[in-house]
Amino acid sequence: MFDIEAILAKSDLLGYVERAGATPKGRANRYSCACPLHGGDNPTAFSIYHKDGKWLWNCFTGSCGGGDAIRF
Repeated sequence: MFDIEAILAKSDLLGYVERAGATPKGRANRYSCACPLHGGDNPTAFSIYHKDGKWLWNCFTGSCGGGDAIRF
């Protein structure tokens, strides 16, 4: 059996976003960049943030949605 919450807590969402071609900028618990999912060019449209022990993301300009590292 897998402990999904433990996997999410150890996930490197910031690294996944960088490998997808984005260049996140920010501070220790909140970053923003252009959305690597829909190829946007707005440098603040995609947010990566730490909440409740895991990293989450959200796209504010496309229909990409948001979620955790697994959803990304």
